[in-house]
Amino acid sequence: VSRRGTRDVIVLQAIDGVQLWDVADVASPKRLSSLKLPGAVDSNYGPGIWWVSWQGRWLYVGGSSSGLYVVDALDVEQPVLADLGPMPNPVPIAQTGGFRIGPVFAMGNQLFLTSMDQKGMASLDIGDPRKPTLVASRKEDSPGMYAAALNGGRLYLAGLENDVWAADVRTKGQLSLLGSVTTGGRGGYLTVQDGFLHAGASAHYVKIDARDDAAMTVLGTASHTQASHDDDFGTAIGNLVLVGDDHGHGSFF
Repeated sequence: VSRRGTRDVIVLQAIDGVQLWDVADVASPKRLSSLKLPGAVDSNYGPGIWWVSWQGRWLYVGGSSSGLYVVDALDVEQPVLADLGPMPNPVPIAQTGGFRIGPVFAMGNQLFLTSMDQKGMASLDIGDPRKPTLVASRKEDSPGMYAAALNGGRLYLAGLENDVWAADVRTKGQLSLLGSVTTGGRGGYLTVQDGFLHAGASAHYVKIDARDDAAMTVLGTASHTQASHDDDFGTAIGNLVLVGDDHGHGSFF
């Protein structure tokens, strides 16, 4: 999201790129622009658009096997694929850690990337936004993960082995695994609030106390009533959590 004058502009992933919408009037959202990105197609884990992080005028877009796209959104009505000079755009995964790119998080002059449905995590220097440069990466010695969340100098990884991991990313160039906790379900997506993780674990939603990295604990779970549910999303909203199912059964608070 970005505040532009009287506009509250959000960027959304699209099948073949990104879209920018003005949601200042929540009852009447308006699409400002749609940008197709080269090589992006409708694909579960292939060259599709998975994630986007907005910082300043720049959009950093996780393009799965296509790599990392950098988009110039200075003009929200006419965003363009940024000119990276001699560097290709998208930046190929061979230059970003060697894994297909899912979640993307820009924080200051650092960009953190994680894979989805496989192993891989990396940090890049974006001090020059037009020259993302790999600083550190972990692939084979990384947990398998589906999605991640960045908060408080930590990357929280929703794992594929019925677990959630915490990694310390406060020191530039280091991606230090701190600990994990068993969730009883395959990782989906997660949010962070006040030191607690709210995660989808497929079989159920799970709340985790993550205030002690080395001793994270599960505080409770809840699940959908449908037999074939897939509770993938846990989104904290104040004292409620919205649990989202992506198998068509709806969501619940």
